[in-house]
Amino acid sequence: MQKMMLFLCLLAVVACSGNAYEKNEATDSTQTAEALQYQNVSADSAYALMQRNADNPDFVVLDVRTPGEFESGHLENAIMIDFRDSDFEEKAAALDKNKTYLMHCRSGNRSGQALQEMRELGFKKIYHMNRGMIEWNERGLPVVSQ
Repeated sequence: MQKMMLFLCLLAVVACSGNAYEKNEATDSTQTAEALQYQNVSADSAYALMQRNADNPDFVVLDVRTPGEFESGHLENAIMIDFRDSDFEEKAAALDKNKTYLMHCRSGNRSGQALQEMRELGFKKIYHMNRGMIEWNERGLPVVSQ
């Protein structure tokens, strides 16, 4: 398992060399329709992205936590696909690959793994909240409870 993760990490480094991967906070940079963008963002930047895209039907907040975690508090308008479910890849593949996704989990671990799977599935633009709900809650940002 560790060898496979190392291989995937090395593959990601090779695939991301050049301009396809940006480490910086979210920006309004212009890109071609075919360009790929996978970007780590802070909770504050994620919140700003959500505010700017509040009326954008092509912007999706994707929560990859468990149903119990989701029900205890989630981001507004988020959809949930549990990364731990055996059919995660199938459910993710059914999503529109041309939309922009803001993906997160509790700490950034599961969503980081999900990011790799979604890249392999051909998703074009994903913002990854790399410290997840932990940072979101630390910053006192709004959550929806059911």
